[in-house]
Amino acid sequence: MYIPWLQSQYQKGAIIASFCTGTFLFGASGLLNGKLATTHVDACSRFSAAFPSVILKPDQVVTVDGRFYTSGGSTSTFHLLLRLVQKYCGNEMVIRIAKIFAIDLDRYSQSYFGTFVPSRNHKDELVKKVQENLETRFHEIGSLEDIMKDIPSSRRNFARRFKLATGIPPIEYLQNVRIESAKKQLEQTNQNINEIIDRTGYSDPKSFRKVFNKLVGMSPMEYREKFNVR
Repeated sequence: MYIPWLQSQYQKGAIIASFCTGTFLFGASGLLNGKLATTHVDACSRFSAAFPSVILKPDQVVTVDGRFYTSGGSTSTFHLLLRLVQKYCGNEMVIRIAKIFAIDLDRYSQSYFGTFVPSRNHKDELVKKVQENLETRFHEIGSLEDIMKDIPSSRRNFARRFKLATGIPPIEYLQNVRIESAKKQLEQTNQNINEIIDRTGYSDPKSFRKVFNKLVGMSPMEYREKFNVR
């Protein structure tokens, strides 16, 4: 019912917008194939799996591609609406509305709202065993060779098998587990950064900060300032 209606509205020249996981309905319409889109940061992997033809931008708060608008998690709706106001009413009105409703206009990324939740929704028992090992021993595992110990498979075949089951390579999985641990420590403790780096298994602070910035979209100190409420 809704999908034919969306398709009909687009054919009539309408601009179509979605927010949060409403992008799934949008994706099911086929209208987003080959187009830019975003959705709730924690739903991005599921969206990519369901709609591989859509050019998903997981970190972006809002995407605009022709007559298609999408936004991330619920409060990103404010930014989506401001983009529509900008289109029809101009920048002056956007600034006025942002001030009235106390909306920060400088939110360009939603990466730091994400939470890495390891997927176990597969039937590969060997991969599940490795996932459990990575999640409990992440602070002492240093390389893929460490992960491969006692695994009856070549490095190449196992990496392919792991990615097929979880959606990401084993080293990237390890990085996500480590950074998620660091985020929790930044949120809940006043430990200094070097202590946190050591507890997450990184020996090189520069490498830690590089990976943290890549996955979270800001520095560890910026993250602590935003989310530590102690």
